[in-house]
Amino acid sequence: MKKGIFIAIISGVLITGVIGGILLFKYLILPNYSQDKKEDNKTTQEEEQKDSTKSDTNKKSDTNTNSENNKQNNENSTTPKIIITSPEAQTNIDGKFLVTGEALATLQEVTIHVQDDEGTILGQVIAGLASGDPNPMHGIYQQIQLNKSPMTKTGKIVAYPTSESSDSQDRVEVPIAFEAGLSAERLIVYSPIKEMYYQGGETTIWGQMQDFFEGTGYVKLLNSNGGTLWEGSFTSLSENYNQFADFSYTFDMGQIPLAAGDEAKWVFYDVSMQDGSTSILVEIPVQIH
Repeated sequence: MKKGIFIAIISGVLITGVIGGILLFKYLILPNYSQDKKEDNKTTQEEEQKDSTKSDTNKKSDTNTNSENNKQNNENSTTPKIIITSPEAQTNIDGKFLVTGEALATLQEVTIHVQDDEGTILGQVIAGLASGDPNPMHGIYQQIQLNKSPMTKTGKIVAYPTSESSDSQDRVEVPIAFEAGLSAERLIVYSPIKEMYYQGGETTIWGQMQDFFEGTGYVKLLNSNGGTLWEGSFTSLSENYNQFADFSYTFDMGQIPLAAGDEAKWVFYDVSMQDGSTSILVEIPVQIH
């Protein structure tokens, strides 16, 4: 009997302990564990969010930096290294004129030439750029004098780095027109042009003429003292009565003597078939030495 009571007491104690343990785990240990787990998860999420935000910020910063670099590179690639400000496009020029503009100082030298529409170079200069100039762009102020006459009414000014060829990707072009040599009512002379430097040798005169007897006109080159250095005649290429007709004449007058001085002029004139009198129509001043 006592033994049974003892066993019953022991069983009750064990059952009570088990039930108490279950209740302790359910209401004390498990809630605290769950709360700690939630807080750990929350902390992990916050850290991941911070890392994500930081990553996005870094990406935006890198994107902005790359964008600025690309913008700067684009600006550098599109900014011209050579700029011609004068003469402006379509300006009429004569045989001596001034070229102004600016160029990147690191180019050191810029070659500038004038050519007609046939591609013949009529005059050329080299503009030096100051290597010690603190400014990235250096001014260009250069006079050009043509030593050949154009064979077309229009042409262009071409500027490019001297260290490169004339087809450089940095070349610039300015379209221009050649000033007709002081046209008269019956005569327009396109070549030679005034103020050019004439050295003699092979020369072509060309232009338009109207109402010349038998389509024949006359020309001579006079020095500053009025002495004749060369003279000849030219004829129209088609009927010139009551309409303009083209003329072109090529000749070789040889070397001009030094005694002729530094200045000269081309004189275009007509001769009367009635009394042999001359009528000066056009005078074109040039330099010869």
